[in-house]
Amino acid sequence: MGQRQWMRAILRLCVVVAVLVTVLPSPLTQAQGTAVFSRIDVAGNERIEADTVRVFSGIEPGEPVTPEELNLAVRRLFDTGLFEDVTVMPQAGRLVITVVENPTINQIAFEGNNSIDDEE
Repeated sequence: MGQRQWMRAILRLCVVVAVLVTVLPSPLTQAQGTAVFSRIDVAGNERIEADTVRVFSGIEPGEPVTPEELNLAVRRLFDTGLFEDVTVMPQAGRLVITVVENPTINQIAFEGNNSIDDEE
């Protein structure tokens, strides 16, 4: 084989490799859009335990999580009726769930009781 034939063979090989790389899915492209969090931190909670927030979110440390699953976690936490605001923020391999709890009722006052005596 002459030098020209070697160059053509190498060029064909490069073209085949380039086509295969662009056509075949790689594990990297399949994993895009997911994140794995080593831990889940909870901030802003006052009465509700951090573990309770983690359980309601449905997200587990070490498991791959998509953006859709993060949105679903926020929705789950809102659906409990315990929180006024919920945000999730990925930070350096961990997920921070920040919550603002709904206020509690600290007083119930009955007004306008004119028809019945308080003693009845």
